[in-house]
Amino acid sequence: DITWNVPGSQSDQEVLALVMFSGTLGFPGTLTSVCVRHQGVALQFYTIGFILASSSGGTSWQFGGGIGSPVSFTWSANTWYWVRLNVTGTTLSGKVWAMSDCEPQGFQSTATDATWASGSIGSRLTSNLINLAVVSSGSAGSSAPSPLSLSTMKFRP
Repeated sequence: DITWNVPGSQSDQEVLALVMFSGTLGFPGTLTSVCVRHQGVALQFYTIGFILASSSGGTSWQFGGGIGSPVSFTWSANTWYWVRLNVTGTTLSGKVWAMSDCEPQGFQSTATDATWASGSIGSRLTSNLINLAVVSSGSAGSSAPSPLSLSTMKFRP
């Protein structure tokens, strides 16, 4: 686990990250990336988990810990995806989209959970096959800002 203590322990948080899963993925399982309200202890945070359907990708994602229902979303290894995870009060909201696509207008899933009231923003890299390229965050009701331009960035697995 990696956590960032800036802006410190906050209740309302949002994180935006660019992630890619490379190579042959362990199957079955769930791969996670960034998290909010991290408690500084392993497996105590909110996250989005990519659910493996084969060794080369999957067809859904879900909030970690089985919170809410799986979201239908076909994803593949060696492809960059944006992940936006928001927690406001007891409401978790999330969305995932390919780097080559426009960000969806609304969240793809919302769920309610009151396990952790505050914490830090961080990452939970459950495999050495997870690449994390860009992370931005917001707190106290501010959205995580999107990068202004990716035209000069080059990403490799």
